[in-house]
Amino acid sequence: IFPFLKVLGTSRVAYVLSVLNLFFIPSVFLLSLICKQVTQIVFSSKSLRFDFIFILLLLFPPIITPMLRGYLDIVGLIPACLILLILLNEDFKEIKILNALMLSFLIIIELFTRRWYAFFIASLCISYGCVYIFRVLISKERGLKVVAKVFSNWLIIGVSTLLILWIFFRPF
Repeated sequence: IFPFLKVLGTSRVAYVLSVLNLFFIPSVFLLSLICKQVTQIVFSSKSLRFDFIFILLLLFPPIITPMLRGYLDIVGLIPACLILLILLNEDFKEIKILNALMLSFLIIIELFTRRWYAFFIASLCISYGCVYIFRVLISKERGLKVVAKVFSNWLIIGVSTLLILWIFFRPF
């Protein structure tokens, strides 16, 4: 925010414009990508146009109002969207340590942006586990090996997150 404040000044308008440029527009872009991918998954033949989704999210009051009031709550939306994009694009049927470490790094960033994003992370893990169990039950690839690979990926994510928190942030 400081480079924008150096250029624009230290007024409230400069602060809101810097939050808009640094956090709001990238968050809306990432949310638009997520919405486009979800509509492609749900409506396999059709999907909404990206620019329509982007404009709709730009004008969405629950995102705009806290930013205009000066709250930095939108900061945590960027790592949350990146986590969701990785989960939408990754199948987790193979063990990929780089993706697991990237997810654990994003989870740690998400935890340190705002305290209440811990609820997002907990509900994400629980809901992703339920969705995956449902996906295994209706798919042809049933088996203990597939479930073990997905469980081992999530175990790597959890253990690496806890290790990073324990090693580097122990005093907290």
